[in-house]
Amino acid sequence: MAFFSSDSLMRLVSNARHAFYSVAMTVMLFFPLVYLVLEGSSCGETKYTVDLAGFQWLNNATQGRTVYLAFNLTVHVDNRATFRACCVNHGEVVVSYSDVVLAWGRVPSFHMKRRSVASFTVVTWGKGAHLSDDLRGRLSSDWHAGKANVSVDMKLHRYPYYVMAPATSRPSTSSISQELTLGNKSELQIGLL
Repeated sequence: MAFFSSDSLMRLVSNARHAFYSVAMTVMLFFPLVYLVLEGSSCGETKYTVDLAGFQWLNNATQGRTVYLAFNLTVHVDNRATFRACCVNHGEVVVSYSDVVLAWGRVPSFHMKRRSVASFTVVTWGKGAHLSDDLRGRLSSDWHAGKANVSVDMKLHRYPYYVMAPATSRPSTSSISQELTLGNKSELQIGLL
């Protein structure tokens, strides 16, 4: 039966201790970086599309150039990230025609798990949009012809929070712009008054 000498045993213990501390230091140094990469809330790989579900147009004859418009928008979110969730705190959306704001609204907060898709509705209201006679006539004419294009601009605000490194948490904003065609009266109208 072989016995370790005290020098051999001390060397073995020293080597084991050195290996343990090396592994522990490596884990302590790299775990926060791995955590930030894998668990951070980022929407960099998320794709957004917007569809027009319907709209309503009310011409206020007593107010002349004032129109009241409402748009129902369907927002499709596709989080393609392999490891990260996409969390949006809130957002704003503006619908405009020829650089004139027709309606606006808020985007609700949402949380998308990794590799998931979802859709939700955003309603925008234009309470008293002021249009010139020329612009109102052009919008009405384009709409009846089925070729009125509106711009939808959406800003989504994220406030990520990293438990392991809160100092690295930075708010960020994504901007989504898309052009939509209003179509003709029979396709998309909720109710023309």
